[in-house]
Amino acid sequence: MNADIEKILAAPTVDAKTAGALLGMGESATYKALQRGDIPAIKIGSVYRVPSATLRRMLDLAPPKAA
Repeated sequence: MNADIEKILAAPTVDAKTAGALLGMGESATYKALQRGDIPAIKIGSVYRVPSATLRRMLDLAPPKAA
């Protein structure tokens, strides 16, 4: 796996823009998918955070290696 992707997904959550980029989506399409619930996320106020575990499942990536 790309080391940059692994580094990004090491955080518990990522912002909407990052999640969309990892999924190959534009910003507008990402926010529409978040609003529809197509991308499971946590919404705090007006800010979406996408759990890294969710992205790993969506991208069919292995869980992170234990340290």
